[in-house]
Amino acid sequence: AGRRAAGPEPALMPAEVSPQAIALAPAPEAASRVPVPRLPLPPQGFDGQWSGAKIEGILILWPDGLTSALTYPSSTKVRMAFQGKTYEGELLSDGRLRWSDGDIWERRPLPPLPPPSVARPQ
Repeated sequence: AGRRAAGPEPALMPAEVSPQAIALAPAPEAASRVPVPRLPLPPQGFDGQWSGAKIEGILILWPDGLTSALTYPSSTKVRMAFQGKTYEGELLSDGRLRWSDGDIWERRPLPPLPPPSVARPQ
């Protein structure tokens, strides 16, 4: 028992790949037509300097230089984890950002741009 007749060795396949999986795998040209999922862009209205921190896309940049990741459950809501807790903010109709802990952030004006420099002919 356990012995087999002499002859050529059968082709071995890795255990995790079955012949059925190979037969069902899409052809390379078909695989290239599969759409690649894209990450949703953050909604408009959140980016900028606020009284509490600066928001840039999916990050909050804190005054001490640390960052926190943001997610956007809707076009008017933002969520972040900070110091072990989850907070949700809502963009109010007056432009302020109200957080679930009661904080209300107001948008800070952007600093003025420096005047354009004029090249002087030499």
